[in-house]
Amino acid sequence: MLFVDIESAIENIASDVELLQPLYEAIVNSVHAKAKNINIIINQQDDYISSFSVIDNGEGYIPLNIKSFSTLWSKIKQEPGALGSGRIMYLRVFEYVTVESYTGIHKVTFKFDRNFNPKNIKKEMSNEPRKTITRFHNLLTEYSKKERFNIDKIKEKIFHELLPMFSRIWQEERDITFLINEETWISKDNIAEQFGKMELQSTDFEITPFNSVLPEKFILFYNIKKDSEGKILQFYGAAGRKVRNFSSGVSIRKLPENASGIFCLTGRYLDDRVKDNRKDFKISTNESNISQTHPISFTQINGTLQIKLNQIILEAFPNYEINFENKKQVLIDEYPHLSEYIDQVNNLTYDDDEIIEEAKEMVEESFKKTEKALYEFKKEITTKRDFDEEKFNKILGTFTKTGRDQLASYIAYRQTILDMMQTIAEYTNIDKQKFNETSIHQLFMPKNTSSDNYPHLGTNIWMLDDKFMSYLYAASDKEIKYVKEKFKEELIGRGENSADINDSDKPDLVLFYSDACESNKKDVLLIELKKYGATYHEKTKAITQLKVYASVIFDNIQNIRSIHAYTIIDIDEKFATYLTRTEGFYEDSLSNDETIASYYAYNGHIHAHLHVMSFEQIVVDAKKRNKVFLDILKRQHS
Repeated sequence: MLFVDIESAIENIASDVELLQPLYEAIVNSVHAKAKNINIIINQQDDYISSFSVIDNGEGYIPLNIKSFSTLWSKIKQEPGALGSGRIMYLRVFEYVTVESYTGIHKVTFKFDRNFNPKNIKKEMSNEPRKTITRFHNLLTEYSKKERFNIDKIKEKIFHELLPMFSRIWQEERDITFLINEETWISKDNIAEQFGKMELQSTDFEITPFNSVLPEKFILFYNIKKDSEGKILQFYGAAGRKVRNFSSGVSIRKLPENASGIFCLTGRYLDDRVKDNRKDFKISTNESNISQTHPISFTQINGTLQIKLNQIILEAFPNYEINFENKKQVLIDEYPHLSEYIDQVNNLTYDDDEIIEEAKEMVEESFKKTEKALYEFKKEITTKRDFDEEKFNKILGTFTKTGRDQLASYIAYRQTILDMMQTIAEYTNIDKQKFNETSIHQLFMPKNTSSDNYPHLGTNIWMLDDKFMSYLYAASDKEIKYVKEKFKEELIGRGENSADINDSDKPDLVLFYSDACESNKKDVLLIELKKYGATYHEKTKAITQLKVYASVIFDNIQNIRSIHAYTIIDIDEKFATYLTRTEGFYEDSLSNDETIASYYAYNGHIHAHLHVMSFEQIVVDAKKRNKVFLDILKRQHS
């Protein structure tokens, strides 16, 4: 008896149902009823599908089938695709369904709606030949005028949606004829032709569940047409029908030469794990865990499926593997820290961004696995007092590799920062007005932040020298109140115009680094950024400010060991002459290119190392240091 609340079942089971879903269910039911003749009637109104009926000569509503129909999630019928809840789909699209069934002994009639009661099924004696008519009535408002009446497209939809069922009929050479509106569509005589029109081929593979010695077989139906239309249909098929598209990891993005293709994976393992809505599986397509209930994960299925898909693609396009490997090699050169993981990406249809994204996901997954393994190992030591040296060595190897990957990611991050700075510098050399001082400032450390509210590794002071990353305290464009007034006094004392002295007369960046103990000697880093296109006067003033800042810091902060003061500015020939002849700087550049320059002077009275550097020079120097790490990582992964 159907004691389940049908309203609740409809809401829980039949969400996201398309208009033709009830028709698919009725066709599958007719096949399960051992029908030899199935006539599909499609009705229309105003050029849209309005209703349909299915007439078959199967066994009909014999007592066993009445009991199955009256029991939601019935296990009475064990055929593939008999999930026991298909009739709920009927009422998600239509108001009610009527059934008139002749079994050869009885005539069975009933109305199936949201108030259905098995007691209302009528049965009377009749010796008419077997025939069951399932009629769908009163299309619900939300489905009205939703699907245009086009017989060819309807046939295509039915065939694709029920491809697993038709393939099984074809393989078993079952004698079934399908008609649409009284005209023969598919029969035993032409089903091979139907598959031939689609040029469908098949290949299979086996996976042995962890709790069994008997493998599960999966069959992949496929075809590739070099028609330049780029249409791809790819899905997992189960319970006699299409369930859902391939998961993103194995999904074919685009075939070479913009070819079209159909790919359908089937198997009894999938049949047994279809959700009642027929739109998904009881196991996640991204799940890697296995259990007694689900002894094969979708990760395993997808892994082998990917191998098969690659074989199929390469059979059709033999040179594509070379193109794919070349594409990966270019990406490895660009992202050497991800080379090991880029090499593992095997979806031949991925574009560059997708390859990099999957490689990054692999890195993240590696981190998680290592953290979990380490946690479990520590737990065993704590609870069992047992130290497994073999397990420890294995974890240590994984942990070392994971640490290397984390370092690689950080080195890659550095490279990105340097590329950004180089881009700003290059564009500004073309147009001085494009330079935004704030942009460079943000790359080093965002304005108005300090160590109190900004993460240590978020700063990019390493662009000048890695030793500066050991700082104790950093302040970006913030007033240092106990020296601010000294800055002003010193500037006025040196003859600067007091009108030029305002809140901006403070270092862009100040860092204190070295030992944490206050009594120990401390080092200080000062950074001043000057805009591109600054006047000669503004540039010479910048040198004065640099010395003043260093002097004030030395006089007002105890235990200063050394001060590294940087002015980052564009350096032209006139300014370079001023630095060497007037201020006593000497050239400290690694390049002969006059646009890439660095100048250095030392003031022993205040223990100050004074640097004047171009933006380009910073990028060149930092990239050379970073390249050492990138080359090491690349060698390790090659």
